[in-house]
Amino acid sequence: MRLTTSDSSIFPITRTSLIVRLGSVTRKAREQAWGEFFGIYSPIIYRMAKHSGLSEPDAEEVVATIMRNFASSVRGGFTPETRFRHYLRSITNRQIRREKQRCRRELALGDLSISPAATDESAGPDRQWERLEQEERWRACLERVKTSPAIRPRDWSAFEAWVIFGEPAKAVAKRYGVTPNRLHGIKHKIINELRRLKLKLDVELGEV
Repeated sequence: MRLTTSDSSIFPITRTSLIVRLGSVTRKAREQAWGEFFGIYSPIIYRMAKHSGLSEPDAEEVVATIMRNFASSVRGGFTPETRFRHYLRSITNRQIRREKQRCRRELALGDLSISPAATDESAGPDRQWERLEQEERWRACLERVKTSPAIRPRDWSAFEAWVIFGEPAKAVAKRYGVTPNRLHGIKHKIINELRRLKLKLDVELGEV
């Protein structure tokens, strides 16, 4: 499912509140902040690494290395000199290059039986990163809306069946005991809740 919005106000100027919370005094606050950070950015880094042609284990190594190094930076009082998205994309691209160099060295030594896959670099890295980050943010919002007190579990199940899985509206309405008009109302309500959560997440993480 592709979710879009034409309202540019959901892309506010960069905020650093999440970065600040990564170094919170209390353990619970730190764990919550790191959980949010990993949940959003680990999949993006992994997919960028895979898109570059790295194997699954090598892509996972890129993620682990970046997260380990960034955690050390946060403990040392990390302060980005540019927008965080640009900073993270930059270190991701740098680590991907290092991982590819390592793979090539191992290949030259005969340690690998296959060479890294060819890289499709026709799309600019900015656009790739923006698309992946938007997808992961929407994915995070979908997970959050499932447990939102504003959405009934039955309504979410109906929405998921119709909008996400693409089942016929008539069949979904019958299964969940609602009228077609009510099903459309459920869709409208959940889309609005998703947009609200996305706006909140964008304010927290900054613009894409």
